[in-house]
Amino acid sequence: MTDDDGGDSGGTAKHPVLVRRVLRRDGSESVGFHVYCTERSHALDLDACRECAVCDGIVAADDGTAEVRCRPRTSPPEAPGDLMREAITCVEEDVPSSQITPLFLERGIETVLVVDARGRLMGTIRSGDLARAASAPHIPGLDPELALVALRETTARFAELRAGALMSTAVRIDDADDLERAVRKLARAHARELVIISRDGEPVGVVRDVDIVRAVARLRQKSSNCSG
Repeated sequence: MTDDDGGDSGGTAKHPVLVRRVLRRDGSESVGFHVYCTERSHALDLDACRECAVCDGIVAADDGTAEVRCRPRTSPPEAPGDLMREAITCVEEDVPSSQITPLFLERGIETVLVVDARGRLMGTIRSGDLARAASAPHIPGLDPELALVALRETTARFAELRAGALMSTAVRIDDADDLERAVRKLARAHARELVIISRDGEPVGVVRDVDIVRAVARLRQKSSNCSG
């Protein structure tokens, strides 16, 4: 994000530090940090970002997160990757449902990303996916005792499910793709969000449809001002 989009008067760009947490089957959790570089049009590991010649360091942002300050040599157009703000939570595909459900309650998140052992994106789990998997089928007129048996069986099956069985297909986009491609993907999939993928196939962030729509509106406004 350059000076025109919220940087300071000296031309400094501000890039949020993106947090990725990955929950493993044994309950351990790893934490990684990335930064989306608008100049290179892809996400970088935070350590690699800090080694860049134009990096001015990391500072605390007003909302309690952190951001990288740099002096970009170019002013590239806004891209989907530049809209990433929130930390993402990932789980490996064999993590049981009993460890996944608390994530939505404790962290107040809307989506959990499922990754393989190498950290590559496999799919997404939303709260609705959990609710459907945990719900017993409704059969009108079913005897209450049989209904209770059905509920117990559904609960037992749900407890045995792993992330890979709970996930839905993720709508993904490469971190180097532009806004036009992001809009097309959202429209075709009728999706509410896009998962941004690094060149290694790892998820680095999630972008909501409303943020993309706002970015397109800003782009059109700038184009209109220039043509006028």
